[in-house]
Amino acid sequence: MAAEAVSKAEAKSQPKLHTFNAVADQFLAMHVEELQLRSAKEIRRAIDKKVRPEWGDKEIDTIRRRDVTRLLDGVAEDSGPVAADKLLAFLSKIFNWHETREDDFSSPIVRGMNRTRPKDRVRKRNLNDEEIWALWQVAGTSGTFGAFIKIALLTAQRRAKVASMKWVDVDENGNWEIPCEPREKGVPRDILLPTFALDVIRNQPVISENPYVFAGKSGAHIAGFSKYKTAFDKAMVKHLGHEIQPWTIHDLRRTAKTLMSSTGVRPDISERVLGHSIPGVEGIYDQFTYRPHRANALRRLARKVRRIVEKHE
Repeated sequence: MAAEAVSKAEAKSQPKLHTFNAVADQFLAMHVEELQLRSAKEIRRAIDKKVRPEWGDKEIDTIRRRDVTRLLDGVAEDSGPVAADKLLAFLSKIFNWHETREDDFSSPIVRGMNRTRPKDRVRKRNLNDEEIWALWQVAGTSGTFGAFIKIALLTAQRRAKVASMKWVDVDENGNWEIPCEPREKGVPRDILLPTFALDVIRNQPVISENPYVFAGKSGAHIAGFSKYKTAFDKAMVKHLGHEIQPWTIHDLRRTAKTLMSSTGVRPDISERVLGHSIPGVEGIYDQFTYRPHRANALRRLARKVRRIVEKHE
């Protein structure tokens, strides 16, 4: 009897290998971390904060659709439907990953659980010529953030990449080597900056002990975008004399893409400038860098922006 009691106690102390916590830990270690996914921190934070408190010790094969629905209902109420859909995507990855490793497990997630429609989430905001003019005027009096905004428009690169540009990344010929993480997508690796953009960069002060072109505090790059953007928007409205539709820094990529198209840049070239993957057979077999074509596209973009600014002055 004593031996049996010890055996039961030991069994209780052993970690359950198929609880949500155990499967999530395996997924993070063997899939997310090993593949060095860019979204690793976001996935881990969402699981730790929103899922483990609810399902942590629950056997994963006892999680039903109703459990998923209730969890998403709570997230949608607290953080909105987009946050719920993001969590749903993370959970789907975990369940699908586990399903490939277990004979008797089936994911409880089915089509139709999303809280928003993809078409509703697609942004279509482009800045028009008048807004680009106002943006350029305000940027000229907005210090580091204003210079950052100009380069974001003139290069069509993502906010994080522009903000983290270092002096050593830009050589004397204007070639910008863009640091990328393993498996990172949406980045063109290197671009040849047009003179119009180089002038903006070279006018930035070089701050001792800070390696960044758009320097922030304590040796870091610029941050606190929401605060700067709020003030920037107010200045734009004052410049224009009327209200404007809300826009985000990411919308500058779409605006740049549209401007390039208006100057005759081929769609596949502007897609390469943005760092988007080229679909189909062409994307697989055509391994040419199109570096001169991308450089020409950015020169055309710069000339277009300059004409818009000069036309409205």
